[in-house]
Amino acid sequence: MLCTATQPALDYVKHHLRLSERPEMIGSLDKVAQRFKRVEIEDRTEPEGWGAERLAEFVGERLEEVRSVLVILNTKTAVRKLFDRLAKDPRTGESGTRLFHLSTNMCAAHRKNVLAEMIAALEAEERVVCVSTQLIEAGVDISFECVIRSLAGLDSIAQAAGRCNRHGKDAIRKVYIVKSADEVLTRLPEMKTGAQITERLLYEFRQSPERFGHELLSAAAMNAYFRYFFHQMKEEMDYPIPQLDYKMFDLLSANKMYYEAYKNKHGRAPEILSRSSFATAERYFEAIGNAAASVLVPYNEEAESLILDLNGELDSRKLGDLLRKAQKYVVNIYDHEMRKLIRNEDVYPLLNGHVLALRKAAYSDLAGVETDGEGEWETAVI
Repeated sequence: MLCTATQPALDYVKHHLRLSERPEMIGSLDKVAQRFKRVEIEDRTEPEGWGAERLAEFVGERLEEVRSVLVILNTKTAVRKLFDRLAKDPRTGESGTRLFHLSTNMCAAHRKNVLAEMIAALEAEERVVCVSTQLIEAGVDISFECVIRSLAGLDSIAQAAGRCNRHGKDAIRKVYIVKSADEVLTRLPEMKTGAQITERLLYEFRQSPERFGHELLSAAAMNAYFRYFFHQMKEEMDYPIPQLDYKMFDLLSANKMYYEAYKNKHGRAPEILSRSSFATAERYFEAIGNAAASVLVPYNEEAESLILDLNGELDSRKLGDLLRKAQKYVVNIYDHEMRKLIRNEDVYPLLNGHVLALRKAAYSDLAGVETDGEGEWETAVI
């Protein structure tokens, strides 16, 4: 059973699922969707995109109509720029508006505390603006009166829409799609492809809205999106392994190359029930292609105490417990970010180099890891 708000068109992929004749468990899906409709999508994308200044103006305009706005952007850099700009804007930085920042530059304990504080502010009906990366799109039960989503895959836009009027308190609320001029998606090829395909779908929707039932998040629109996406990504969906000049899908299915190699070497077929090379697949599989290093950050007193403990003489029996406690204070840092931190001498080794720790000056209570070593922002207001 496949159960998701953004059902992928898996019957269109090269190695497709064999769906039953009538696969949908819910009849009259479009009518059901209308009954549960809580938001309306509005396309505000422009070819050149909006920089942080224009986007901050748009947030200010929305605050004249609603009390809470969530902005989701695709990169941490774009989030940081907008947050910094909003902090300087009188409508959001000096007017009693609670301004929050969320990104994976913050450790899990930090994000949890920010979310708890933000949820309390929303429940108290304070004026709230949150600028976040897409981490807020899944697994977070939170509701804003307005959501602004930077151009991304239609599935991500649907997830973002799930953070608007989530509990159906109001009849209909707006979700705006914008294009950020501050995002560089070179290191995020799948996200870049998804954004390009959504841009195509937005054009088609403007030309023939009836084709999608006049709803951008309809089943027809989502189906079209995934068909385009899977076609664009068809070569990548076999998961090629450059080191082997072989494909992950082949390793886990017929595995013809290794199967034939065994037959040629031994003069007989291997006596096995499955041809899959699980060990080889495990060796080369990467859930995230760009390797990241885990860094222990000095978020609070407990985190600082753990860093001190890991930097001293340790009883091996206590090591496992210390490392478990440290997990909520870990941030994954990508190569290009790590180079900046090393250049600024903001990371140092613990446990003979097995653990990396971040210096206090490079961690902000507002934004988490500061790769430019700026520490706290004097301009930001919460």
